[in-house]
Amino acid sequence: MILSTAFRYSFSRFNRHRARIVRTMILLSLSVVVFMTTLSSMSALQKRRFDDLRAVKCFDITVTGCPYEIVSELYPDCSVFVYKQETALVNGMPMNIRYVDSSYDGEVKLMFGDLSSLAVPYTIYAESGLGDVSVSTFSHDGTRRLPVSRKIPVSGLYYTSSQGDFDRYHVLSQYSNAPSELEEIVAVKGSDDTRPLRDAGYMAYETWKEKESTLYAAFMLEKIMMGIVVSVLFVIVLLSLRQQIGAFLKAKRTERAELLILGLGRRRTEAVFTLSFLIVVAMALAVGAAASLPVIRLSSFLLSGIYGVEFSPSFEPGTFLILSVAMLFFTFVLSFAALFRERRRDILEVLRNE
Repeated sequence: MILSTAFRYSFSRFNRHRARIVRTMILLSLSVVVFMTTLSSMSALQKRRFDDLRAVKCFDITVTGCPYEIVSELYPDCSVFVYKQETALVNGMPMNIRYVDSSYDGEVKLMFGDLSSLAVPYTIYAESGLGDVSVSTFSHDGTRRLPVSRKIPVSGLYYTSSQGDFDRYHVLSQYSNAPSELEEIVAVKGSDDTRPLRDAGYMAYETWKEKESTLYAAFMLEKIMMGIVVSVLFVIVLLSLRQQIGAFLKAKRTERAELLILGLGRRRTEAVFTLSFLIVVAMALAVGAAASLPVIRLSSFLLSGIYGVEFSPSFEPGTFLILSVAMLFFTFVLSFAALFRERRRDILEVLRNE
C-alpha cells in the first residue's frame, strides 16, 4: 500500500505537480549525462597519458640494487629488462642517454639505422642529420666528477608513442656502450605491486606514480576540480527539488491529515511522501545513466578524431553509484526536513482551515 500510494503521489497531477516534477527529472537526467560523460572522457584522456608513461618512459616499477634474475623470479608474469641512464648535454640541450639492449621493452621504434652509436629523436635529426652530435657528460674518477665532451656519430633515428614526454629528452645507445660506473636499473612492466620486492627485503625501488608524482597529482586535482564544477548542476537540481517538496507537502496537508486520522500512522504517512520523491530521483538517475551510454560512445569517436589516436571512455559504475547514493541521501534529508517542519501543524487545525 505504501509503495502504490507513493507512486501515485510521485506524479500527481494536482496543482501542476506532474509538470514540475517532469522538468526536474529532465534537469537531473541531463546533469547525470554531463557529469558521467565529462568524468569518463577525462578518465580516458588521463589513462591514455599514464599508459604512455608506463609503457615508454618510467615503467611500472624500476629497481636498483637488485639483480635482474631475482626481479624476474619475483615477477614471472611481467616483462622485466635492464637499462642504464645518465644525464648529458646533447647539442647544448639537457637530455638523458638511455643505454638499452635487445630485451628492452620501451616500445621504441627505429625509423632507420641502429643503436650501435647513438639513436636520436627527430628533433635532433632535423638539426644535425646523420652527422656527429656534441655530447657532454661527466666521468667518474674516484671521488671527482670530470666533465667530458666528445663528438658521437648518429647511427639511427627513433620515435615512440609518448613523443612529448620521452623523445624530447632522451637519446638511445647500445647497452654495451654504457660507462661501467653507471648503476644498472631493472624495470618491471605489467605490475606496480611492490609487495614481492618488500617481502624479499629489497627497498630500493620506485613506482611510476612516485616518479611522476607531480603530473599524477595535477591530473587527479584537475579531475576533482572538474567534478566539483560539474556538481553545481546537481546543486541546482536539489534547490529546485527542495521547492517542489515544500510546495507539494503544503498542497497535500489535508490528505496527510486524513491518512493520519484513518490510522495509517505518522511514520508510514511520512514514508509515503518521502518515498514518492525518492522514486522520482531514482527514475531520473536511471534515465540519465541509460542516456549516458550512447553519449559516452559518441565522445569516444570525437576524442579519437581530435587526437588522432583511439580513446575508449567507458561508463564508470563506481562513480555513478556514489552519485546516486549522494542524490538519494540529500533527497531523503530534504524530504525529512520538510516533513519535520510540517509536524508543527496540528491535524485538527489543518482540517479546520481547509
